[in-house]
Amino acid sequence: MKDIFSKLKGHTAGKVAVFIDAANILYSQQSMGWQVDYKKLSKFLKRNFDVIFIGFYLGVLKKSKGQKMFLEILRDHDYTVRSKPVKYIHTDEGRILKGNLDIELAVDVLTKIDDFDTCFLFSGDSDFEVIVKMIRNKGKRCIVFSTRNHISRELARTSNKYFDLRRFKDHFSRE
Repeated sequence: MKDIFSKLKGHTAGKVAVFIDAANILYSQQSMGWQVDYKKLSKFLKRNFDVIFIGFYLGVLKKSKGQKMFLEILRDHDYTVRSKPVKYIHTDEGRILKGNLDIELAVDVLTKIDDFDTCFLFSGDSDFEVIVKMIRNKGKRCIVFSTRNHISRELARTSNKYFDLRRFKDHFSRE
């Protein structure tokens, strides 16, 4: 049986652009019981693929020094960080935090679509189905990474291949 890395390589062609929906992956990490080590992920991607871009999209808390340091670490490991302040929305049920960067991620995909052959999308959000369709209509590949219960049927079905992040624990989990 092929290992997960060989399967991934078999679905990847040419130049690779990576787009990480951080909020969505945070929910996946909670159900996996382990965290992605983004330093390891960057090294893994650059060592094994012709990576031209790694985008990380995150709503940030204004006063979080830890988060500020984390974003600097990402930049030091060749991530392009797109962020904006989290908004606090008051509802009858209480306060909701909102820091969605789906539009920014989609704009980056469309801006770079002529520069890559394969897109790695780390998200399970069904909102990205239209972007995945556009990528595929341009003759490009799109591989989606998420976890069971956090991947939409639309996204899994529309992509060239869906990989459950759990299968990559040995490659880029945090110690």
